[in-house]
Amino acid sequence: MGNHRPVSERDAFEFFGLSSASVSSLASVFQWILGGKIAAQNQRAAEERIDACAALRQIEGMKRKTKRKPDMMDPKVLMAYDRWVAKNLDEMVRKHPGKFIAVYRNELVAVGDSYKEVYAAAEKRGIEEPPLTMQVPTMEDLEAIL
Repeated sequence: MGNHRPVSERDAFEFFGLSSASVSSLASVFQWILGGKIAAQNQRAAEERIDACAALRQIEGMKRKTKRKPDMMDPKVLMAYDRWVAKNLDEMVRKHPGKFIAVYRNELVAVGDSYKEVYAAAEKRGIEEPPLTMQVPTMEDLEAIL
């Protein structure tokens, strides 16, 4: 085997017939090309992140629009309705057995044959909040419970 000595940059330049100035120029060209590719990749990645953020904002906006008030009644209002029913149940069983009623602010506002009917009648009267709607038990139902 022959003697191998390390090759210097100068030897490599001379072997390829390049001067140090031309190598420096080539290095600049390679950096420019690679830099452009990297910059383009970075720009694409940034655009994808922007698109993803915009999509998330749009989804979040949709969530906000679809949010609605809970269907639960305020416990204090519910307790007031409970007191009204306890006070007026006997009369309702006598006058409206098996019928559906709507009560709003301690007042009987509708009597009908279905929830839909009494709810519509309450809305027709201009009541915006949901009234208490229930089916009045018959005397037989009441006797079976007690």
